[in-house]
Amino acid sequence: FGRYHFTIKNGQRWPTARAFLVPAMSRTNLSVRTKCHTTRILLKDGRAVGLEYVQEGQTKTVRVEREIVLSGGQSIHHSFYCYRV
Repeated sequence: FGRYHFTIKNGQRWPTARAFLVPAMSRTNLSVRTKCHTTRILLKDGRAVGLEYVQEGQTKTVRVEREIVLSGGQSIHHSFYCYRV
């Protein structure tokens, strides 16, 4: 037995996406892509300036000014999230 970190609300486990991502979705400087596969991080002078990803069979490119957060995991639907801030 050990200590485990959980997001708890009203005494019940709270999904991390609902606790942190959903409240941030109204931000104008945040874009979220779901069910995509990142194929390449675009670099310029050693700095990430964008990324290339495949979503629903189409290759797409997104450019960023500040940062990219990639998050992935195994689930029933193999969903991946690409965040652009």
